[in-house]
Amino acid sequence: MVRVLAFLVFIYSSVFGVSDILGRDVKVSGTEKLVFIGPGALRLGVYLGLEDRIVGVEAWEKKNDFNAPYSSVIKAKNLHEKPVIGEGGPGKMPSMEALIESGAELIIASFMSKDQMDLIETKTKIPVLGLSYGAGYGGNLEKMDSLKKSLLLLGEVTGVEARAKELVSFMDAEEKKLKSLTLEPKTIYVGGVSFKGSWGIGSTEADYLPFYLLGVENALGEKKSGHLFVDIERILEVDPDVIFIDYGGERIVKDEIKTKSEFFNSLKAFKNDQIHWVLPFNFYNTNVENCFIVAWNAAQALGVEVDLEAKKAEIYKMFLGE
Repeated sequence: MVRVLAFLVFIYSSVFGVSDILGRDVKVSGTEKLVFIGPGALRLGVYLGLEDRIVGVEAWEKKNDFNAPYSSVIKAKNLHEKPVIGEGGPGKMPSMEALIESGAELIIASFMSKDQMDLIETKTKIPVLGLSYGAGYGGNLEKMDSLKKSLLLLGEVTGVEARAKELVSFMDAEEKKLKSLTLEPKTIYVGGVSFKGSWGIGSTEADYLPFYLLGVENALGEKKSGHLFVDIERILEVDPDVIFIDYGGERIVKDEIKTKSEFFNSLKAFKNDQIHWVLPFNFYNTNVENCFIVAWNAAQALGVEVDLEAKKAEIYKMFLGE
């Protein structure tokens, strides 16, 4: 009788309830077999070192892409050899059958609605934990809060809370350092930002996270929020002192430089050699580690002395262990 009661207590204690980032009540019964679905979900799992628990991945995640630093970990850990649990990509639902066949105990989802998560949970009978990068792809206080809360929640649920706290503490410290810098008062702009694909010089973010981290504004944010397409005439009218170009739009922007040479040669940033190519901001949601690196890159362009290679190595080691 005592053994039976002890067994029942063990079974009961292994199931626990948690409220996810979207406010959904989720009953978790196991966290040793995981799948991550939706833009950015797997990235957060990689940040916390959960790769060895993954039993299936989206086809989208099998690309080894420079635009997403965490893809190097996917390759190193052979996650591209795991069973496919759906096509992946913005707005795409996973395969319910493949999720069931994966044997996953917990599904971690990002950039999906409550209704979508509830549907997946109902169809598969597997609990779905919702995480968030904040509203949209831009970057502000709300985004950073959502990211940190998501990391801490994922760490708590999967038993790697210490690692989550370590990463969030590092992010807090970097934010504090960046916000304390004294910058030259120059107007700045970022173009070539990816948004559901690659774009040219006119593709920007009103709330560009690296600029937010520095406490500076996008000169062509137009007092709006989220992603924007800016006419080249407007860029020339504002004529920023410094222009950053996202490598995600490299091919398109380089083509534009050839076909619209008169426009580019008219910009003072081009005349004064104040064009800076920066690491990709977005690829299947926000590259958080890159945002901190780009912020330091921007700080250097605005007069701060910094060893960018050393800073890049420090940030990648903290986020990706490399």
